[in-house]
Amino acid sequence: MATTCLFLASKVEETPKKLKDVILECYKVQHNTVQPPDPDSQELWKLKEQVLICERELLRVLGFDLSVEHAYRPLLAYIKSISGTRDLAQIAWNFINDSLRTTICLQYAPRCVSAAAAMMASNYLEAKLLKPCPLPPHPPGTQGKWNNAFQANEKTVQEIVTLIQNMYDETGTKSGGGPQQLANSGAVAKMRMHGANGAAPNGSSSSSGGGGGGGASKSAGAAVKPPEGGAPSDRGVKRESSGDASLKRETSGGARGGSGGGVAPKAKAEAEEGEIEEGELAPPAPKRAKPDGAPE
Repeated sequence: MATTCLFLASKVEETPKKLKDVILECYKVQHNTVQPPDPDSQELWKLKEQVLICERELLRVLGFDLSVEHAYRPLLAYIKSISGTRDLAQIAWNFINDSLRTTICLQYAPRCVSAAAAMMASNYLEAKLLKPCPLPPHPPGTQGKWNNAFQANEKTVQEIVTLIQNMYDETGTKSGGGPQQLANSGAVAKMRMHGANGAAPNGSSSSSGGGGGGGASKSAGAAVKPPEGGAPSDRGVKRESSGDASLKRETSGGARGGSGGGVAPKAKAEAEEGEIEEGELAPPAPKRAKPDGAPE
């Protein structure tokens, strides 16, 4: 079933892989001391049949509902609404990337994960710049708390922050040293050196705060729009069955930024939100001049 999930996920995220390659790589991970089956062997053919059967059953259980909402969209919408800096957006983006190594995305709503990433990014900038970098209150011009923009309560946000930090600690323990294998491992180390430790120092990031000063933001903004259908829930994502829907398999295109554990380019993140101006994009290639006497 794990092999089936990887095979289906590669198609959903528009990075399709050959079934043979997925099976062989999974086989190597599961059986370290055993050679994988030959590509033309009967054993591999049977494994292919099993995966295809499991895929049909998995799609039936999911109701063919493969639309996945990542935490990147509400994060970018929030950063844009408060006129946040590029550093704030990139660091928070990296925290979301690293959190995909855990089950946080299955336990909490995307907007809650976005709020935790924004809070940790603000704490890091505070430790790096050695000055307050609070997230602005919401609604703007009031004494409301910044996390109201995500419609997430402080307890939920702090739970996610703790889980992300535990993930860095476990990774560092397994590697035999400090947490140096993930995108924002250095950021976590710096936060702890300066006493941030995930919670806002002096209450600057988690409190209501005054204004949007510092390196985190420049002005207060609007709330992240919650999903339709009543009051949002912090826990999980409700999935409704839609058995009549069909699975759309794409065979082209690159991986979306939310699917991997690597660092997504800042340009890509901002291009999706319309942040990059035309002057920053590569100019079109010049047209070649037609030689004399060339046909029209």
